[in-house]
Formats: sequence, C-alpha cells, structure tokens
Amino acid sequence: MHEGDDLPELESKGMVHGALNIYNVLVKDSGRAVISGFGHAKVIKDFQTSFTGDYSEYRYTGPEVLDDAVLTFGSDIWSWAMISLEILTDEPPLGQKLEARR
Repeated sequence: MHEGDDLPELESKGMVHGALNIYNVLVKDSGRAVISGFGHAKVIKDFQTSFTGDYSEYRYTGPEVLDDAVLTFGSDIWSWAMISLEILTDEPPLGQKLEARR
C-alpha cells in the first residue's frame, strides 16, 4: 500500500497504478489516505502502456485511457483528481453528465 500523496514515488519507479478509484483508497486512523488495489499496476516504458482492464469504474478513468486505451502517469493523476472531487463534493465525479447518457 502507498500513501495517497505518494503518486510521484510510483512515477519515479516507472509505475502506473492504472485502476485508481474511490473503492481502493483506504483511510488510516490518522486520517491519511492509502492506495490499495495494485492488481492492474504496471511498469511502463516510454511513459505509457496499453490498458487491458475493464472500464467498470469509468468515472475515475482518464479521457486518454477511454479514447486510446493508453495509460500514462497522467492517468493516475486524473483518477486521483476525480477521487478528490468525490470526497470534496460527496457526489460521484461527472455524476449528472454520466447519468444523463443512460
């Protein structure tokens, strides 16, 4: 497990989580966020890798992943931003826009 603010550490190791969502962010008793769920984590080459998972948590998935199935370090940053947005607003990210498409 890694601290939520340790995404730069993952980047320095050439890794991308690839599946960050609200369900794999745990909160310690101290209040610090901890990232879990590294089943999709990959070491990437040339700053990107292809995505081979599913899009079940597409609310947290970066647009470049949905468009081109390409994971980058930025994909994890996008996902973390969507998680932060949900925590701050107590609403799923892009909730109204995605619900309108159903």
